[in-house]
Amino acid sequence: CPSKFYVEHGFDGHINCYFPQSQRIFWYDSTSRNARPIISLEEGRKSGSGYSDGKYDILNNGGLLIRNTTFNDERTYRVIVIVSSTSTFTVDQKVVIYANTQTTVLSVNVCGEDSFCSIPKLSTPLVCRKSKTGPHTLLTWTRITSVGTQLAEATRYGSFDGSLYETYISTNVTVNLKDRVVVYICTSTINIPSKPVRQIVVMVEDEDKDFTTSALLPTYYREYDDVKLLCTNDNPLYLVWKRKTNVTNYVTIGYYYKGTSKVSEPGYELGEDGSLLIKRFSYQQEGEYICIYNSGNEEDTQQYHIKSVVTPASPTPSIVGCLEAHRIAHLM
Repeated sequence: CPSKFYVEHGFDGHINCYFPQSQRIFWYDSTSRNARPIISLEEGRKSGSGYSDGKYDILNNGGLLIRNTTFNDERTYRVIVIVSSTSTFTVDQKVVIYANTQTTVLSVNVCGEDSFCSIPKLSTPLVCRKSKTGPHTLLTWTRITSVGTQLAEATRYGSFDGSLYETYISTNVTVNLKDRVVVYICTSTINIPSKPVRQIVVMVEDEDKDFTTSALLPTYYREYDDVKLLCTNDNPLYLVWKRKTNVTNYVTIGYYYKGTSKVSEPGYELGEDGSLLIKRFSYQQEGEYICIYNSGNEEDTQQYHIKSVVTPASPTPSIVGCLEAHRIAHLM
């Protein structure tokens, strides 16, 4: 038999062992010497408390069937097989129960279930939660700044309602003195082979910190043309695009992390390299733009000042005097 079996919560579990020519089989839900068998097979007859209540059965190959598994069924089972009066062997089998990954829910208090969000710096902790899960879920917070990537200090706690688990992890937001934007990532892993890793990325901006800007001469683009503003050529790890709304205020119009982006203002898109794309540029999108980006070791900015210019329609040429003569000739 394999030493470990994985079973999805709520489904039947099969410990697929094969015991040829066995005469007597005894399955236990414990490895204690004082345990009593939950089900046994002797001379073709099955018995035991687990067989009577329908929870367990012995398969044709001698393996164990566990019906409608719960997390309480996760344990080490022992089987004793008596082949003859001189031949007996014992095998221990570990059964691991895991939750359905399609129904588990990963969320963060400031993002909900969105996989990517951007927020201003808050005084309250970031709390990541995995619900409808099992005991093998591990949550971590990772913090990315100009000084590198590291696990964030965090507090873990959880609960069990008798059927499924909820797991939480919280961390306090801290921003380096030289950074305006940092990234926090909640990662959910399950200690089960071939199960997916899930993440929620939270971009945090300390809006109390100023960024350096300079006066720029405007760059003109024709109205209704597509405009592309490059943030950097240095393969940014993450960035934020902002637009100036008045003398001191900027609004976030889009943000980007490792090729994934979101926009919060209509009329804009972000390219795969983090460039800001403006489709059919209009005078309403004129103004100053700034990109705050980080390539993993330093935060920097890129500015633009853009304005629109209207291209007049092509006029129809005419010669004064000729047009009047043509009109009189037409009337005659």
